[in-house]
Amino acid sequence: MGSAPTNSELQEIILERIRQEADIFINSDEKLQKVNFDLAVGGAEWPEGAPVGQALHEAEQAMVEVKAEQHKKGQYRPSQLPE
Repeated sequence: MGSAPTNSELQEIILERIRQEADIFINSDEKLQKVNFDLAVGGAEWPEGAPVGQALHEAEQAMVEVKAEQHKKGQYRPSQLPE
């Protein structure tokens, strides 16, 4: 038997599952496709005893990095829905 996945590996598995489910949802909604809707997801490990604000900040930074990559690829969310 292999070794158990690390916390970082588990986090990536969970984040990838969220991304996959979001893609399925977005691709099933014509309105979301029309506005080129996308979702940026970030995660962080919350070490025991660390303040929650630190974990939230790290998760937000991870999300910002994902969002920056989406923008590089031309993915964006317009400020208004088309009429």
